[in-house]
Amino acid sequence: CLAAASLRIPVVLHESDAVMGKANAMIAKRAEIICLGLPATSNQQLANSIVTGNPIRPSILAGSKAEGLRLTGFSGTRPVLLVYGGSQGTQVFNEWVVRHIDELLKMADVIHLTGKGKKGAAPRTGYFVREFAHEELAHLYAITSLAISRAGSGNIAELAAHGIPAVLIPIEGLAQNHQVRNAEIAAAQGGCIVISQQAIEGKLRECVRVTLGDEKMREQLSKKIGTLHEPQAANRIANAVLEVMENHLPD
Repeated sequence: CLAAASLRIPVVLHESDAVMGKANAMIAKRAEIICLGLPATSNQQLANSIVTGNPIRPSILAGSKAEGLRLTGFSGTRPVLLVYGGSQGTQVFNEWVVRHIDELLKMADVIHLTGKGKKGAAPRTGYFVREFAHEELAHLYAITSLAISRAGSGNIAELAAHGIPAVLIPIEGLAQNHQVRNAEIAAAQGGCIVISQQAIEGKLRECVRVTLGDEKMREQLSKKIGTLHEPQAANRIANAVLEVMENHLPD
């Protein structure tokens, strides 16, 4: 981007997180338009910024409840708790699930994505464990009643697109603390509950118990987290690019 700017080639940025990363921050002043993935952020103080939302791949919305139940073997008569930490998983989540799996299964069926090379609890009825999911993930989302997740912008965008209530446990101190800020914004919309990593053992079980036990609460959370989903995000970014291109066409 710096090379492009030096050659007077216009630059359009997209920042998916609530806090701009160092690379984007370096380039922001040279950008014609800055597309923001999350609303009501400090990034909006930047000149020429617009909120486009974060695009997600269409296939992630093509999940089927019937296929999700077939994959997991769940009956579909109980709530479903999804625990995942992104593509790499998180050992903190895995250890928590292993410690509390029997108690969790009294509340719900459990989907546990551990991350590559990481293990979950021993096999049990109502417990579906995999290292990760690819095309199956859309079907797993389709049957999820509540998710426990990190607060990456991609995770939040996918949960919002499905209207899945979430307990977000952000990684703290990572790259301008962006996950904490992402979680704060999602919580401000009312669609999720935020718990610090230090409070997992003390608060997470009770939070899950209360939320899974209150269907009306989950319905409200679902509606509110859904407001973070912008179905036209990809088109808005494309239109920003086209606008800049049009402005720079030769006379």
